[in-house]
Amino acid sequence: MDEGRQVAPSVRTAIVGAGAIGGLFAAALVRAGHRVSILARGRTLAAIKDNGIRILVDGATAETVPVDASDNPAMLGEQDYVVLALKAQALPDLAASLETMVAGSWQ
Repeated sequence: MDEGRQVAPSVRTAIVGAGAIGGLFAAALVRAGHRVSILARGRTLAAIKDNGIRILVDGATAETVPVDASDNPAMLGEQDYVVLALKAQALPDLAASLETMVAGSWQ
């Protein structure tokens, strides 16, 4: 991606699953100018709310990026893009609740 090119700040992107892959996607999207929201739960959600997404390189924090985070898809609102970065077995229980995040043109 061209680092000099920024997307409109109105582009809303949600990451569902804030593990290693989801966290890297979130940080990259924030750097690209997206407004990023994370759907997470438990201790992961608490850590993101307290610290943002932290990227570690060789055990040291290289970067921290701010994101909105919730365990309730409806609280994150409608998104332009939704990135699914969770384990496949978690998707069936979660899929129906993601409807509130999908932009109206898909419904």
